[in-house]
Amino acid sequence: MLSYDDMDENLIVIDSVSKRFSACGARVGCLISRNMDFMTQAMKIAQTRLSVASVDQIGSAALYRLDPEYFNEIKSEYMKRRDLAIRKLDEIPGIVFGKPDGAFYIMAKLPVDNSEKLMEFLLDKFEDNGETVIFSPGTGFYEDVSQGKDEIRIAYVLNGTDLARALELLKLGIEAYNSRK
Repeated sequence: MLSYDDMDENLIVIDSVSKRFSACGARVGCLISRNMDFMTQAMKIAQTRLSVASVDQIGSAALYRLDPEYFNEIKSEYMKRRDLAIRKLDEIPGIVFGKPDGAFYIMAKLPVDNSEKLMEFLLDKFEDNGETVIFSPGTGFYEDVSQGKDEIRIAYVLNGTDLARALELLKLGIEAYNSRK
């Protein structure tokens, strides 16, 4: 996009080490624009608020020297995890979700009255073989807080075995939550 001259004042490119390299928690990235007024304001914020540790900068720079095959391997792995998550979610009666094409997560509408109450139940009153599970309630992902009350965000960053177990626990937890009434 930066090769188009007519985009100079309107294009802002944002990149992140955490997303590009699946480096969860890395708070290193870049902001690029030819709009000098915008960049001047962005630099004011960067110079007063942002300070990435040197070790994080060195580690992030090393990531850019990875063999390009890395991306194919990572993409393949996340597609496997996504497909596993979809198979496991399909086993939960009443759940509604879409298949993500590029995200690392699935937003799922659960067959429950309130996902935050479900999370409290999972933490306080539910266990299976000494294990429980927690997910991010959907309300935090919408501007309007009335949305997402029966939704959760499932990030498929766990390995396949742990992801499958987490989704099994979710299914069992939903069954237990809905049967308590």
